[in-house]
Amino acid sequence: MLVYYSDYFLKHSMGHGHPECPERLEVIKKELEKNKEIKFLEPKPITDEDLYLVHEKRYIAKLKQLSEKGASYSDDSVVSEDSHPDNVFSKETFAIASLAASAAKEAALSCDKEFSFALVRPPGHHAGKSSFAGFCYINNIAFAVRSLQAKNKGKGMIIDIDYHHGNGTQDIFYNDESVFYFSLHSDPRTAYPGTGFKSENNKHVRNVPLPKNISDEEYLKEFEKELDDSFKSFEPDFIGVSAGFDTYNADPIAGLGIQNINTYKLIGEKISSFKLPTFIILEGGYYLPKLGEMVKTFFSGFQKI
Repeated sequence: MLVYYSDYFLKHSMGHGHPECPERLEVIKKELEKNKEIKFLEPKPITDEDLYLVHEKRYIAKLKQLSEKGASYSDDSVVSEDSHPDNVFSKETFAIASLAASAAKEAALSCDKEFSFALVRPPGHHAGKSSFAGFCYINNIAFAVRSLQAKNKGKGMIIDIDYHHGNGTQDIFYNDESVFYFSLHSDPRTAYPGTGFKSENNKHVRNVPLPKNISDEEYLKEFEKELDDSFKSFEPDFIGVSAGFDTYNADPIAGLGIQNINTYKLIGEKISSFKLPTFIILEGGYYLPKLGEMVKTFFSGFQKI
């Protein structure tokens, strides 16, 4: 198993006490390091032009400008440092987010040879073609999928298991029938970002909103049924997973109904059963006492660790 990771990701700060913190990666890395067969690889830098695969040129310029200013923003409005806004910018934000996208790209390009994981922050699935939101700046999964397709690797399926709907990912691929976006998430009537209704679905977008108090058994039943149907209708050539672990019931800012950590292994087994090149990219998950165990358990479903 290959894990693309850099200590540089730890330098990104959302402010004191914010749940999207460096410790998220530290607890996961500590757990994965127990397995000596896992290889940790440093991602290589990419250029601004590389990011035009998924983001508008003027948006990338805007991100760089905001990073240079080092301001705190929420929905493009300046807010105070201690209000825990959706997005915070420092002088290194753009460089760190770009390196996270690079790690996602390298995980994708490695997946046909070896199971691969991008252990990154900031996350990415709320970043649209020309917008940042929800702790996200660059859409890592979208950039990874586009990078793989640039190598003529065919049709991709994105499986998003984060508590929150990946509105940015849906935005990027909504009119692109070469990518299937499958998202299982909490009810958008009550959960951020308020998108991901079934009414938004089309032939290659499948949103599956769930009640917040859903049981593990009900979750798995819905996941398997909807994913099987989506897979059969699309027949992808590879799979990318937006892996959020904020569906765990004890998550401090989200929490769906999942109570048994072994449920993540069963989710992994289901994805693995399609027997396609697969890569994983970290999204959310903020319950530090169990986050490393959740990730390791999820990977055990792929029979790789």
